[in-house]
Amino acid sequence: MKFEEIVALYNSRPIDDFLGLSPNQVSTIIYGPLESMQEVVSLNESFNVSLLEDVKVISEIKALISLIGEAGEAKATQNGYLPKKIVNAIYKVKSLPGYTVQSEEAAPSVSALRHAATACGWMKKRAGKFSLTKDGRRILDHGFSASHYISLLSYWLRLFNWSFLDRYSECPSVQRGAVFGLYILHKQANELVPVNRLAKLFMTAFPHATEEIEAETLFFETTREEELRKVFSLRFIKRFAAYFGLISCIPETSSSYVGLPETTQVKTTPLFSEVLVWVPPDH
Repeated sequence: MKFEEIVALYNSRPIDDFLGLSPNQVSTIIYGPLESMQEVVSLNESFNVSLLEDVKVISEIKALISLIGEAGEAKATQNGYLPKKIVNAIYKVKSLPGYTVQSEEAAPSVSALRHAATACGWMKKRAGKFSLTKDGRRILDHGFSASHYISLLSYWLRLFNWSFLDRYSECPSVQRGAVFGLYILHKQANELVPVNRLAKLFMTAFPHATEEIEAETLFFETTREEELRKVFSLRFIKRFAAYFGLISCIPETSSSYVGLPETTQVKTTPLFSEVLVWVPPDH
């Protein structure tokens, strides 16, 4: 057998560290566009939208769309940001009613929502004023559709920079490996499972991710492995999977600015099962 054939055979075989996926499949879900992943998973755009009712990110982005829509137009600040009144109104939706800021510059989570709404084509800024697009007006009048949710999910997975929201190392493997993280949830979190176990499975699949942790971001006597677990728990578990309603956490997550307790357990939700359609590994 030629060397190239041996390599091709290895790359097509299921690997235990990848929970039954092959290196080829993992490479596809890490580096390929979401549309190329049908061999592993596809996104269902016809799920029951009633499942979005309590999804945090949907509540927040609907609040932003409503605030812009009700105003008709919202004048941007001198630096091009949302006006202070809108920023603080969104903080109330974020369950931070006593927390106020002087500008969007001090509110990266609100900036993230604005960028998402703009990238998804729901709002725009012209001549120094924010307003809704036709599709944004459609959301205001008729609510979020399944396709709107998939658009937002796709943007957050591939285009939004997760490290924008914290001061940890860039650690791009956590975001690049997010679909594999969803696969871990699919395999492990049908019942309550400790977040630390999920983090360990992710680190086993991507052992070189610890090398992305910068020494200057480490707290006193914290190892790179410990720091990576925190990054995974905060960015993937709390600020993505839980934020998008794909998992529930015990205890429930509070402020998005607080990390997860080490005792946290998670379980996939009905929305997870509806949105993500997994292909059996032996298919």
